[in-house]
Amino acid sequence: MKNTEYEAIHIGSNATLGGYETEHKVLTGPLVSIVTPAYNNEKFSEKYFESISNQTYKNIEVIFVDNNSSDGTVESARKLMKNGKILVSKINTGVAGGSNLGVLEASGKYVLLLNSDTWLDSRCVETLVRVAEGGGAPVLAPRQVAYDGSYFISCGIATDIFGYPVRTYTADGSKKLRRIFYADGAGIFVSRGVYLRVGSLDEESFLYHEDVDFSWKCHLVGLNVEPVFGAVVYHRVSAAVGSGGFPQNGKVYYTGYNRRYLAERNIIRNILKNYSWWNVVWILPYFILVNVFEIIGLTLTGQFTAVYKTYLKAYWWNVTNFNSTWKRRKAIQSIRTIGDGQILKIMYLTPSKLRGFFEIGIPRIN
Repeated sequence: MKNTEYEAIHIGSNATLGGYETEHKVLTGPLVSIVTPAYNNEKFSEKYFESISNQTYKNIEVIFVDNNSSDGTVESARKLMKNGKILVSKINTGVAGGSNLGVLEASGKYVLLLNSDTWLDSRCVETLVRVAEGGGAPVLAPRQVAYDGSYFISCGIATDIFGYPVRTYTADGSKKLRRIFYADGAGIFVSRGVYLRVGSLDEESFLYHEDVDFSWKCHLVGLNVEPVFGAVVYHRVSAAVGSGGFPQNGKVYYTGYNRRYLAERNIIRNILKNYSWWNVVWILPYFILVNVFEIIGLTLTGQFTAVYKTYLKAYWWNVTNFNSTWKRRKAIQSIRTIGDGQILKIMYLTPSKLRGFFEIGIPRIN
C-alpha cells in the first residue's frame, strides 16, 4: 500500500448489528466490511446507502473511500452512512488504491468490494455470508445486473490466455457457456485474510483489469472463484454493453482513449507478473501479434491517433515501469503453489478480441 494522506471520519457504532434499525429478524454472523472507492459519485449515494441499510444481514460496516472528489460525494456520504468510516484521500488512488486503503481500515472477517455506482438486493450480503460460511470458494462473485434491473451483466467472467474477458453466459444469464476465471471488480466477496495474503489489488493498475489480476493471484495459490446467482448487485454500466463486457450485436462499440490505454497496459503487466517465464516468452509475443492486427485495423479506419494514445503509450508505460512490475512478480511467484498448466485449463486459447471482431467489427476509440 502506497503512503496516502487521508482523513478518517467515523460514523455510528462498530458494534455487532452495525447500529442499523430493521423490522427483519436479525441474522447474526461475522462482521462484513463493504469497501467502496468513490470519485464524483454523489448522484449514486442515496440508492447505494439505502440498499445497505435495507440488508437483511445487519452485521455490516461501510468503509467509503473518497478519491479526492470535486462534487458533494463526501457530504452526501456523511448524511447517509449509518455505520462505518469515510476515508477522504488527498489524491485519486483509483479503484485499486482506494480499495486497498479501505481494506486496511476494515475490521470485518469478510470484505465486499463494491463500486459506488451500485446498489444491493436486500438479501445480497446474507446470501454471500451463507455461502462463504457454508464452505463456498474463497472468492465469491455475485450476480450483476443493470442498475434498473433490465438486463444481466455477469456472475463471474471467463478469460482468454491474456486475461481479457470472454463472453461467459447467454445474454439473459440463464446458461453458463464457459468456465469462470475472475470476479468482476464491481462486486467481489472475499475474506480479509485472503485479500491481504495474495497482495491486495495492484495499485499501479489504478483502474481496469485489477480484478482479473486479483483472481489470477488467488488461482496461483489454489483459491477458486465461485459465482453466487442468489446475491444480486445492481450496477450502472453503459447500456451498450452486454454480457461479459461485450456490446450488443448490431451496435458499434465506442470506447475512450484512456479506458483502452489502461486496459492494454494492465493486461501486459498482468502477463509479465503472473505467468512463469517460459510462458511469458510465447504468450506476450502472441498478445503483441494480436495488437499488431488491431493497430492495422485502426490505421485503416482512420484512427491512427488511437494507436499512439492507447497501444504505443501502453507499451512505453510497461517499459518505464518494469522495475515495479518485477517487484510485484517476485512477490506472487514466491508464494504460488499452482503451475501455469492448471491455470491455462481455466482460460481460453482463442483471443477474445478475435471473437469480438467477428461479432462487432473494429471499435471506435475517441
